Amino acid sequence: MRSLKTARCLLALLCMTGSTLLFAQSTGGRILGRVSDSSGAVLAGVTVTVVNQATGVAKESVSGDSGDYAFPQVPVGVYRVEFDHAGFKKNVRRDVNVDLNQVVTLNMVMQIGEARETVDVTSEAPLVDTSSTQLGAVMDERSCRSMHATPINCSNYSQACREWAVRICSTEVIPRERFR
Repeated sequence: MRSLKTARCLLALLCMTGSTLLFAQSTGGRILGRVSDSSGAVLAGVTVTVVNQATGVAKESVSGDSGDYAFPQVPVGVYRVEFDHAGFKKNVRRDVNVDLNQVVTLNMVMQIGEARETVDVTSEAPLVDTSSTQLGAVMDERSCRSMHATPINCSNYSQACREWAVRICSTEVIPRERFR
């Protein structure tokens, strides 16, 4: 009898902790892309390394048969991404900014040459993420200060949330009436 009760308690505890993991929020972003040569052929076996420029922490991945690589969980920060493969020049992309829940697609075209030659790529990553339907925005300090400049007169939490949502969506994309 007692073991049955213990088993039920353990099962309930497992269900409760497991369900919280299913709804966990992401604390970083992703970096992914495809590596190819100058003719457009995909390159398998390319060593891709992301290095956090502030901490020096590095993660490594290898491109698959389709030339694709992925870093599914990258903490928010600024990174250097290095692409290295025998018979090709080493490519380095600096100042890759990863924001919360952002997917950075970084496709790389490698040039034939000696490994000791390095190609520094300085172009910007695209601002529109075409690989995800997720909507989101990162608010900088200036945006937050301008929102705090106008006080909210709310008597409860839900009313305060509606007021903040109205302020954030004040571009008339979402009508104000939907928040009342």
